[in-house]
Amino acid sequence: MTKTVFFTLGGLALLAAGIAAAYFARGLEGDAATDPPQAPLVETVRPEPASAPPAIVETGFVRAAERIEVAPEIGGRIVEIGSGFSLGSMVAEGALLVRLDASTIETEIARAEADLNSAEAAEAQAEAELQRNAQLAEENIAAEAELERARADAAAARARVEQAEAALQAAELRLDDTRLRAPFDALVTEEDASVGQLLQVGAPIGTLVASNVAEVRVGLTEDNFRRLRRNGDLEGRSVEIQREGREPLSGTVAALAPVLEGQARTVDVVIEVADPFAEDRDLVLNALVTVSIPLPDSDQPLFRLPDGALHAGERLWRVTQDDTLEPVSARIQRRGDNSVYVISDMLTEDDRILLTEITNPLPGRAVRTDSGSADQSAENDGGSNAEAGE
Repeated sequence: MTKTVFFTLGGLALLAAGIAAAYFARGLEGDAATDPPQAPLVETVRPEPASAPPAIVETGFVRAAERIEVAPEIGGRIVEIGSGFSLGSMVAEGALLVRLDASTIETEIARAEADLNSAEAAEAQAEAELQRNAQLAEENIAAEAELERARADAAAARARVEQAEAALQAAELRLDDTRLRAPFDALVTEEDASVGQLLQVGAPIGTLVASNVAEVRVGLTEDNFRRLRRNGDLEGRSVEIQREGREPLSGTVAALAPVLEGQARTVDVVIEVADPFAEDRDLVLNALVTVSIPLPDSDQPLFRLPDGALHAGERLWRVTQDDTLEPVSARIQRRGDNSVYVISDMLTEDDRILLTEITNPLPGRAVRTDSGSADQSAENDGGSNAEAGE
């Protein structure tokens, strides 16, 4: 009887101990569940005020503003090649390129001049006869029929003169066609002509491009095109053309078509460069160049930040005084050199802008800042690419 009571008391003690242990463990789990996760540690950067005017930078190829093929309008044999008509040479407007044999045409001109002289003499005789018959008709000596015949003869003589003049003019034009001349100041980019060479009508023997101006054609996205036209006309705006290893050149927006073209869906803008082949400018046709088109002046502050300051949705986040996140409204003006230039009236150079990538940044989310990160500036090439821990 005593043993039975002893074992019963011992079982109750063990049961009570187990229940107490279970309550203790549950209390520990509850305490752990109520502890908040630690805020992520982040780096920040201060916006750097930018004084240089922003620009849109695009690449394009140097093209000829005007290009023609040198080809004769009549067939003939080359008897002379102009001194300036050679590959890479500059020719002035009106300069002789090639001259064709004109002996046959010169014979035609001589015949046409003789026919014209004969027709003019016949016209003079017919006019004199008409005047004589008119005088006799006034004196009632000549019949009216004679006067009409004289009038008809004079008209026919005038028609023959006009016909002879037209034939002479056509022959002279054919003579002009034997001399191929430069239609404008030009650079010779192709030449294939030799003395004695027999040319067919329309057979090209060279190519000329205008030397007074060249073009650079660039494609703008619809957004950039609208930004450039926001505060004024784009045509006539000065641009900077940069070439590798050379001093930049100035150009002018000459034409544009507000139509989205090609697979890239861009707006073509044509930029003219004056005197492109001069020794101090030395542009090369078909060369790839970089064009910087200044954006219209803005009354909003411009700031430079590292690329890493832009997060999902190209959004900026400011770290407030109480170390929470706050979105900042800003408009991207351009990118370059691992930096982004933004316009915003919500930014100041004393702000702390989030540089570290974190998952799901939200307004009011708490963060911890690195003690030295607030002293960083936009000279930083980028933020931390590693995601901060939760």
